Amino acid sequence: YKIGSFTLYPDVSSGVFFDDNIYATRTDQKSDWIGAISPRLVLASNWQRNQLVAEAQGDFTGYNKFSRENTIDWHTSVEGRIDATRATQVLLGGQAMKEHEDRASPDAVDGLTPTIYHEYHGYAGIVHHFGSYTARFGTSIKALTFDDVDSTHGVINNQDRNRDRYEVGGLIRYDRHSVFRPYIQ
Repeated sequence: YKIGSFTLYPDVSSGVFFDDNIYATRTDQKSDWIGAISPRLVLASNWQRNQLVAEAQGDFTGYNKFSRENTIDWHTSVEGRIDATRATQVLLGGQAMKEHEDRASPDAVDGLTPTIYHEYHGYAGIVHHFGSYTARFGTSIKALTFDDVDSTHGVINNQDRNRDRYEVGGLIRYDRHSVFRPYIQ
């Protein structure tokens, strides 16, 4: 759908499937039918220069017999590109999401419900083309936080799993050849 100088892309996917071992155990296997629905919206700019893209998605999963396994996850992101010159672009972006760990995770043993975690990620970078070369430099930060979970033996304290990760990187690439592009990163 055209909305001014943007285009909105709505999407919904859904499905039903059967899992014969929902807890991924070697013994006492439990099976269930599971339904999932994932609505998604993407809003993208239609500008001659620069670009902005925003996305939001939900993932709703429901179990027929084991409702403790039901999950509601979501993802959001915003990404932008500023065309400073014909040869230089500035890249900016951020993501936020709420997810759950797979039940086969060794950190989720004996949990009564799936372990929920949140992830926040922001980044910035610059790309410059000069002659037959492209140079990129960027930095990012990611924060992960895990919720505590009730278990068969009390509460699983997941605070020790919370962490921040910082990254810095660069790349120089030779672009003259259309198939082979050597680079240093």
